[in-house]
Amino acid sequence: MDPLLETACQGLGAGERGAILLAKNLAADLVLLDESKARRIARAAGLAIMGCLGVLEAGARRGLVPDLRQAYIDLLRQGIRFDIGLLQDSLARLGLPKL
Repeated sequence: MDPLLETACQGLGAGERGAILLAKNLAADLVLLDESKARRIARAAGLAIMGCLGVLEAGARRGLVPDLRQAYIDLLRQGIRFDIGLLQDSLARLGLPKL
């Protein structure tokens, strides 16, 4: 294990820390992270990252998420916090109406 990476990950939650260290150890193609500090650390460690919005958008592009706009609305109604600008940008990339 890389001691510098372990030190960088000390301020993260257990899930983010574990995801980054495991991804680095396995030389994973991608690590799923949403928290901004964790994303910065993962990028600095040379890892490719994607967040849950990226996963949903990729699923919509493949026809696995039939209504991305509604999925975002449902997440917001459940109290999941997202930057509304990121949601709007994602919808715009797919030519969907704004929220």
